[in-house]
Amino acid sequence: MVVYIAAVQLPLPRHLHHLGWSSRKGGKPNAGGGDDVPCASLDVMFTDPGVIDTLRAEGARLSGVTPDVVQHGRASCPPSRLFILHPGNPGVVHFYRRFCEHLSALVPEMAILVMGYPGQSLLCDADRHRVYCLQEQVELAEEFVGRIVLHRRRHRARFLQSSKGTGNRGVDTSLSSFPYPRGVYSGGHSIGAFLSLHVLARFRDDIRHSFQLAPTLCHMAQSPNGRDIMKRVVLSPPGIWAACTLLCRPLAFLLPHAVKRKVVKFVQQELDDDGADVVVRMMHPSVVNNVLRLASTEFRQVAALDVHLAASLETQLVFYFIPDDGWVPMSDVHLLRAVMKRPAGFIVEQPHRTKHAWCLQGPEYVADAVASFVNNDIGDDTGEPSCSPSAAMLPAVRFPLESSSA
Repeated sequence: MVVYIAAVQLPLPRHLHHLGWSSRKGGKPNAGGGDDVPCASLDVMFTDPGVIDTLRAEGARLSGVTPDVVQHGRASCPPSRLFILHPGNPGVVHFYRRFCEHLSALVPEMAILVMGYPGQSLLCDADRHRVYCLQEQVELAEEFVGRIVLHRRRHRARFLQSSKGTGNRGVDTSLSSFPYPRGVYSGGHSIGAFLSLHVLARFRDDIRHSFQLAPTLCHMAQSPNGRDIMKRVVLSPPGIWAACTLLCRPLAFLLPHAVKRKVVKFVQQELDDDGADVVVRMMHPSVVNNVLRLASTEFRQVAALDVHLAASLETQLVFYFIPDDGWVPMSDVHLLRAVMKRPAGFIVEQPHRTKHAWCLQGPEYVADAVASFVNNDIGDDTGEPSCSPSAAMLPAVRFPLESSSA
């Protein structure tokens, strides 16, 4: 399976225009639209070039997509499902290549799309001077996913109307009659789960299930990692300034690439060569500033669990937890298990198989968990909405909660 990466310029709706103005010289754009409409820049990783058609049809501009991808990268049989993943912070899609490759091998009929974070693009620097907080990332995730699911909703409505109007005679009722007929799934890793939860709340009739993968949904500042003094110092306003100005800027602009790569591999030994190269590319001060400021707002905003929101969506939520997770301790796992009376899935991984940063270590285990659920979801969206798969189809807990340390 080939995995592609491209940059997206996402035009902002009027109520989000303020997000684009600060990055444009001369202040607010003109009212005429077109090139004057502010955009958010983000990277996307995808396995189905057909998603290019959807994004372009909904007004997004893509760069870095070569003609061979557009013309020759399409599968002979269009994917019947779509999985949209929101990454953790840093929201750099390049770290999720191995996950995409594993999941594609396990569910070959499902397209995968990883949405990066605006302000953290490695392919486009159009709005690098803009700093995005957590709330703005949520709104932009809703805008991005909304363009895809609403495009699909319109095509599905025409398909269903045509089928009803002719009694299914003379109408193509195959699963390729509209985009991703067997359903759209969303997912989020770490803080991406927070985004995914709010995206599901906005489009719950268009998304079959949302996978909360090592989710940071509450008590971030009180987690073992959140209580670390060094993290609190770095994420303070003076700490962020020092990291970007005194540390990152000299590293980014003075040291040669080979030296930076050796420094990165010494500090983060779990990274392979490709991962180290990605981190080196992230050393631009504006990218680091966005990563740290987003983390700072996470600490302030991800506090008490939104019990009402989580409980209202529980039958569409699949949870995946990792023992000894410094960001999601077992006390939070027990809290979510108490709140979730009927989750679609609730899995605690076996110890020592992967870590919170599972995109770097053990992505195959997470891909296996997602694939196991998706492959048991036998419904589709070609008719009236079908029942969600029962949680009994999967082991509700892969590793007993009682055996885990709180």
